[in-house]
Amino acid sequence: MSNYCKDPENMDGFLKGFFAENMPYGSWFNHVKGWMGLLGKENFMFHTYEDLQKVALKF
Repeated sequence: MSNYCKDPENMDGFLKGFFAENMPYGSWFNHVKGWMGLLGKENFMFHTYEDLQKVALKF
């Protein structure tokens, strides 16, 4: 675990904090919404895990 996060007692407790947007650096959801506004811009590259797996399977 990161040194800026307290060690969760269990996964359930961690997920409750995560979905309540109670994380040390703020909401992950707000972070993602911020850069998702860049979709379609020429200088923004967006790949999903599934996209990367398709490429990896070719090698």
